[in-house]
Amino acid sequence: ALVLMGLFLWRWWRLDKLELPSVIRHYLQPKKAAVLLAVIGLISFTLLGMPLGITTSYAKAGAFIEQIILPEHFATLSYFQGQGFHYFSPLCQRELTAGAGPFLDGLSLVQFPLIIGILLGSCISALSMGKFQLHFSIPKAQLLSALLGGVMMGLASHMSPACNVWHLMGGLPLLSLQSLLFTLGLFPGAWLGTRILTRYVIK
Repeated sequence: ALVLMGLFLWRWWRLDKLELPSVIRHYLQPKKAAVLLAVIGLISFTLLGMPLGITTSYAKAGAFIEQIILPEHFATLSYFQGQGFHYFSPLCQRELTAGAGPFLDGLSLVQFPLIIGILLGSCISALSMGKFQLHFSIPKAQLLSALLGGVMMGLASHMSPACNVWHLMGGLPLLSLQSLLFTLGLFPGAWLGTRILTRYVIK
């Protein structure tokens, strides 16, 4: 896999395709973004003992909300009660436990800052390029697509089990078989999703 990727990069370098033209101010070239993401992933794995991910903390956010709105139903869900995730943290030098329930643990201390960073980074990027706008008149097709896509991604991330961030930035560099299979399925899925999006949603 590394040799194949190296051949692709060498060919793109020979064809001068590693630099993409853009008319957007402050555009970050993909090769620079890839290096920055690789460094962030390495720091996370070295200091925290786990790859970057966001899936479980999304479930935690839902658990916090459901515990307040529907406490009776929340009490019946065993998924939110356990702490079945155990890992050794090099930073703390001890084993930490974590789960999807509404409590702060080692996993939330890693994933919640990442989620906040994604939102803040997107906001700063949009502001720096002069593209930040609030839209309230969203087409119904896009709302339905976002709802169905979010539900499908949420189910898939727990069936995998992990999200694209965990697999691509964590498992793939370690050549995890699960992440390699995830990546192989990602390409046809992205192609099919793009076809559906451009044909039925964005017209």
